Amino acid sequence: MTEGAGQERAAGLSPLEPGIRRLRPLEPPNFLLSCPRCERDLGEYRFEPLARRAFDEHLDEAHPAPTPLDLVWAAVVLIAGEPGFWACEAGGGSYAVRLVAAGRFAVDAVTLGGTVRNPMRSLSEAQICIGSMARVISPAVAQAATLQLRREEGVASQ
Repeated sequence: MTEGAGQERAAGLSPLEPGIRRLRPLEPPNFLLSCPRCERDLGEYRFEPLARRAFDEHLDEAHPAPTPLDLVWAAVVLIAGEPGFWACEAGGGSYAVRLVAAGRFAVDAVTLGGTVRNPMRSLSEAQICIGSMARVISPAVAQAATLQLRREEGVASQ
């Protein structure tokens, strides 16, 4: 399995295998490389391992693996309602997010009848919280998404 395919499997997607077709048996270049996702020919290569390496580079550049925050945003889709209110359904439960002060959000677990007491600083934090409560993201993805969010916030504030 290629490195790119390993990233795809880790992200919960089906692995991508390169399309490598033998062109001419005796004269180089012998192998034509194509990408099954973008359906493009990526070039001709003398050896199959070179074609596989080129495919891994193509995956990294053209089809990068989703980040932990991307996975959270895909699993927990907030729908805007009235100003300052968002709602979503995840993992069989209903959740609401409300703006309680400038830059502070609260999450209400509607089906459980509770509110998360710790105010969140962004909608992304609220989505991580909901994803964790609804168990639609793993604790590892939630932690990685939180770290990614903190890192991005730190870069933005500098």
